[in-house]
Amino acid sequence: MSNDLVVKARRLLADVQPATPADPDKGKELLARARALIEAKQTLIAAPPPKPRAERVKLMMTCSERGLSYVVNAERRGDELRFVGHEMPEAGQGGAAQPGRLSGQYRIEAQGWACPVCGNADAVWLCNCERMNGAVHCHGNSRGWYHCACGQVEQREFVKAGAVAVRGVAVAATPDMQASRTQQRGQSQFKQVTHERR
Repeated sequence: MSNDLVVKARRLLADVQPATPADPDKGKELLARARALIEAKQTLIAAPPPKPRAERVKLMMTCSERGLSYVVNAERRGDELRFVGHEMPEAGQGGAAQPGRLSGQYRIEAQGWACPVCGNADAVWLCNCERMNGAVHCHGNSRGWYHCACGQVEQREFVKAGAVAVRGVAVAATPDMQASRTQQRGQSQFKQVTHERR
């Protein structure tokens, strides 16, 4: 808005330039209008409140096709976890211990994400076994057999879940978090496993 006032004032002042010395009243009038525009009180409109800042979390992920573990980077906004990247373990690095659960229950948004190990982009699932309850897995499988973070390889049945408690850890915010949100929003697709064998 202040830019509009400056533009208007400049236009009015530009009109003063062609005024001839024979017409000094016109120049004074235009200068007075320009000053009035510049000094006028401005009406302000409140900007919308900023969106809540995303918090970065790391989730231990297991490729259920091959049984390999890695870290998924996600942004936590309210009750949503949005997958934004991953980190593979360095060569020779042993499997890391599963972190505790994040507080609350979350909808997982993995639209556009695929397992970097097997390439499966179908969905993610969480186990409910005693040792690794809440561990996240890709939905890849080897001829119907799924690797669990606890080490078991089983055939599994899945049911859709709305929100789940997951294992992960919050990390310090980084300046590039805003730039990392390039993936499309879509409906979350994750499943929770039941341990019924066929």
